[in-house]
Amino acid sequence: MPMRAIPFKLVCLLGMNDGDYPRAQPPLDFDLMGSDYRPGDRSRREDDRYLLLEALLSARDQLYISWVGRSIRDNSERPASVLIGQLRDHLASGWRLHDEDEDLLEAMTQEHPLQPFSARYFHDGDDLFSYANEWQVLHQATEPASEIEVLDAFIQEEPLSLGQLQDFLRNPVRHFFSQRLKVFFEAADAPLADEEPFVLDALQRYSLSDSLLEAALGQPDHTDQALEAQARRLQHSGLLPMAGFGECLQRELIEPLPDLLQRYRQLLALWPTPLTSALPVSLELQGLRLEGWLSGLHQRADGGLLSVTTIPNSIGSIKSRKWHRLTRPWVNHLVACASGMALTTALVASDDSLLLGPMEQGAASRILGDLLMAWQTGMRQPLPIAVKTAFAWLGQTDPVKAQAAARKAYEGDGLTTDGERRESPALGRQYADYDALMADETFPDWCDALYRPLLEAPWRSLTSEDARS
Repeated sequence: MPMRAIPFKLVCLLGMNDGDYPRAQPPLDFDLMGSDYRPGDRSRREDDRYLLLEALLSARDQLYISWVGRSIRDNSERPASVLIGQLRDHLASGWRLHDEDEDLLEAMTQEHPLQPFSARYFHDGDDLFSYANEWQVLHQATEPASEIEVLDAFIQEEPLSLGQLQDFLRNPVRHFFSQRLKVFFEAADAPLADEEPFVLDALQRYSLSDSLLEAALGQPDHTDQALEAQARRLQHSGLLPMAGFGECLQRELIEPLPDLLQRYRQLLALWPTPLTSALPVSLELQGLRLEGWLSGLHQRADGGLLSVTTIPNSIGSIKSRKWHRLTRPWVNHLVACASGMALTTALVASDDSLLLGPMEQGAASRILGDLLMAWQTGMRQPLPIAVKTAFAWLGQTDPVKAQAAARKAYEGDGLTTDGERRESPALGRQYADYDALMADETFPDWCDALYRPLLEAPWRSLTSEDARS
């Protein structure tokens, strides 16, 4: 701002906000004029008023004044400096436009939008405009977003395998990306850490427990020795801490396995004859050929078959059952029963043993046919479904509670769990949140088609039966 009335064609006064100008400077402690002002003493406010007058007199063609006229918090109106307010009042009282119906101050004041990406800057016919191309694309006319593109029907040149069908039921969205688009979102294996581990995450704990369980099943007559030997092998390989920390984790991992192995042996005593070779299965349903092998079966005297799966984790009680861990045995059970086999499926977990008796061939064929139809649809587009979220939905009879349970299962609670969307990169990419998963309103139908038969199958808890007997 000039200190003398030097003429300029254009004078710009920026930031003339209320409270900023005239400047308010608190007096220093040793400033005697601050507490004892006398006539003739210098006043900062009076100096600023005089400077504004000099600026007005210096402008020959145009005077430009700007201030923040809207709050950045709620867009409420904010006044200009008291001096600018006095200037505006003086103009309004002394001058008029040729069109007396138009307000002078409104004609002289240009109000800018609050944000630089406002649509006003990019519309024809407005005096305001912007050169920011990065904001212009937001306001260009675009066609309304269409629904997810549906691909042509997938032609399965080879027979569909049991593993493919199991993978589809466990994660339909990931199966679409990996099998139809050949896109794999899983990251490459990370290199081994340089530092010694002292704690295990859930995935590491499951992997190590499964390794111990496989070692024990491989030596059924010496399970205790097999568990101890495998635990030492894991510690020596660097997967467990050394010395006392490793010994504590060894005992923690081994602790639930002896009871699991005992229930496993008791179950095999009812089907004492192991089959030395796998049984082939081949079915023709919904225009698809399904082929595979059922291995690890056991047989009893009446010809009934048993397929048993062991997992080192818990399966949960009936109210909190982890149904997603039953999807693979369920597919094998459907295929075997649809092929006419009298197959009993068992799952032996660390906390319980579940048993599912043979199904009637027609019922198994119908459920398997529906599953194959869903697979055909799921190969044309990613289905809006996630297995854990689906079972959370199906586990509630009240619609409001079902919505809340499904949302928590998919998005997590924000504290202890991240939700199912974080477990699969493909799922998180396609459906970023629960609202996106529910957008086309077909989620309940896919829950019924894919997972309700598994939920309503007559699974028996052997541990609960033992407790009642």
